[in-house]
Amino acid sequence: MKAFKIILSLLLVVLAGFLIFYSINASDLSTLLEDIVPQETMQQDKGLQKAVKRINDSLAEANQDKTLRSLNRLLEDFSDKIQMDAEAKLDLFFYRNNKVTLAFALFILILSAALIASALLKQQKYQKAIIMAVLIAMLYSGIYIVENLVGSNSMLMTVLKKGAIYALLAVSMNLLNGFTGLFSLGQAGFMLIGAYTYAIFTIDPASRAQV
Repeated sequence: MKAFKIILSLLLVVLAGFLIFYSINASDLSTLLEDIVPQETMQQDKGLQKAVKRINDSLAEANQDKTLRSLNRLLEDFSDKIQMDAEAKLDLFFYRNNKVTLAFALFILILSAALIASALLKQQKYQKAIIMAVLIAMLYSGIYIVENLVGSNSMLMTVLKKGAIYALLAVSMNLLNGFTGLFSLGQAGFMLIGAYTYAIFTIDPASRAQV
């Protein structure tokens, strides 16, 4: 069993290394567009020229969400005019899912480290700590992956964020009113401070007047 865990962890490390390597070394999108969009076809199609220009403008603005939307629109509207081989498809996949693959690779590394630690450490307290670390890493990486797959402004993420806030409030109320028997609404003040602090650090200064 010990040897199996070590071998499995090594295989997971190799898989994580593969994901990290391809995610970091994925081709630049401008170079990739030159490879998959034939210049002769683009010169003859003004719509294709505009689609490629939208992507390049989004890259110049460093707006990844806008870049991915423009890229998806290009792939859907001009799929018959784009030439992609297996290498281009692989580069395109890792470019579009760069953050997801890196987060998944990080989780795999944590899981492999946990397997090695569980194989070498036999004490019960260490086993519980390892399981807790893996569950926490799975929670954070899972939320991060879902957020990047569906979008941070999607309905799913909005419901999850509000659900987490209300769950935190319910736990605090249960701890204070339920376990200790004390009645207090002071925790609402801490939530207020946290909400304003989060807004200060996350909302663009130019958009704060509209909030």
